[in-house]
Parts: sequence; C-alpha cells; structure tokens
Amino acid sequence: MHRTSFRATVTVAILALLLLSIPGRQKNWPSHVSSLFKPSPPATPEDRVYKMLDAARVGDANKYLDCFSGKMRDQLLRVVKETSLLAQRRRRLEDLQSCRF
Repeated sequence: MHRTSFRATVTVAILALLLLSIPGRQKNWPSHVSSLFKPSPPATPEDRVYKMLDAARVGDANKYLDCFSGKMRDQLLRVVKETSLLAQRRRRLEDLQSCRF
C-alpha cells in the first residue's frame, strides 16, 4: 500500500511539472498560468516614481531610500542621520528641562 501511494504521488508530481512546463499560449488557458511564462517588463521611470510615492505615503523610509542610488542616496542618508541626531538632542533637552532640581 505504501509503495503504491508513493508511486501515485510521484506520478502526480511529474504530471504537474509537465503541465506547468507547457507554455500557456493557447487561448483557453487561464491568464494566471500563461503569465508564469512571460518575463516581467523592465521597470519604467514612472514605476520608480510611483514606488517612491507609495513608500512616502505609507511612511516607510527604507523603501523610500531604496528608490535612490549614488550621490542622491548618500545625501538623503546623511540628512536622515543628521535629523535623527537633532531629534535625539531635542528630546534630551526637553527631558532635562522637564526635570526640576
């Protein structure tokens, strides 16, 4: 019994792989199957802008920074670091001012 179920499982797996390896170019194939075999188009400049705007809208700084490269990314990272340090200093100053000796 165990050997039969193993053979059936292997047969089904092989048939599934063969089915997925056939290009889905026939008109009657579902679009999700044929899309597996199509290469994704290269990202356009508009795609990058939308990705940047989406990251900014959600507030994800890392994804926003990933939209940039080179000198612009380095400059933005420097601004983030400086802003973080300034905010940290302000919090410390507020903490000190709130303490009454």
